[in-house]
Parts: sequence; C-alpha cells; structure tokens
Amino acid sequence: MFKPYLFAGGAVYRFNPQTSFDNGWVDLQPLGTEGQGLPGYEAPYQLTQFSVPFGGGLKFIINDTWAIGAEFGWRRTFTDHLDDISFAEVNYLDVYDGNGSLAAMFSNSLITGPENGDVTYNRGGEFTDWYMMGGITISYFLGGSGYSSGGGKGLIGGRKRGKDIGCPTF
Repeated sequence: MFKPYLFAGGAVYRFNPQTSFDNGWVDLQPLGTEGQGLPGYEAPYQLTQFSVPFGGGLKFIINDTWAIGAEFGWRRTFTDHLDDISFAEVNYLDVYDGNGSLAAMFSNSLITGPENGDVTYNRGGEFTDWYMMGGITISYFLGGSGYSSGGGKGLIGGRKRGKDIGCPTF
C-alpha cells in the first residue's frame, strides 16, 4: 500500500560559508568579502537564519511493522549568503582597504591587487538562496502501524490502542 504525503513548516538553521586555502579552511563571513561592515555597505550577515521547508513523499507499507519511504523537499531561505555571494555591488579597493587583502582576493580572484585600479562589480544573481533535501527511510512501527487489513477501526494491527500495546496512560 502506498501513502503519499505533503509537508510544510518552519525551520531554523545555521551555516558557515568557507573556502579551501593554504591547506586549510577559511571562514568567509568574518572577512566581509562584499564590504560587509564598511561604511556604505550592509552589516555582516547572520549565520543563523529562518527557512520555510516544504515538499512531499511517498511511503510504501510493506507489512504491519515495516515501511520504506522516499521524500524530497525544498527550503526557502531569506538570505542570499549561503555561499557568501549575493547581488551586492562591490568596489574592490573598498574591500581591500577596509577588510584586507584576503577578503579582497576571495571577493574577486580575477583582480590581482590594488594596482588594478578602482574596479566595481556584482558578485552574484538577483535571487535569494534555496536548498533542497531528499532522503530514503526505512521505518519500523512499534506496536504495529495501524495499516493492518484486519482489526478494524480503533485497532492497531488487530490490537486495541492504549494499555494493550504498552503505551503510557494517565
């Protein structure tokens, strides 16, 4: 028996964009690669954000105690910095002078240094970032699934709900 389902909700997540450099990893948010924190630029972005997850799945009930499922969902975020790249207009010399040569190099690796002059550019696209998740699950139902063909209404796997299957009662 197949059971399709949909889901939606709210979520809080934490992220930390990094890049590989000099045999290690460099956190990009503290560098301000788009001039964050400098006069005339945005404040540094927050690494903890809110998202709206939604999607659907399909569960295949094998028997009274086992099921296999597949699920896919999208996460609508409210930031454009999951990859440390947004649609901000950036001036290379501002980043170089205000946040340092490492921030400037990661901001635009095509520019080799301040001697290239006063260069302004956009780093990304106009849309905010999204992410997606998918998975396959194997489920074991304690006390039966409730999908048994016998048993009738109010029964789980042909057994009564409550005390008879070890559930706590008050």
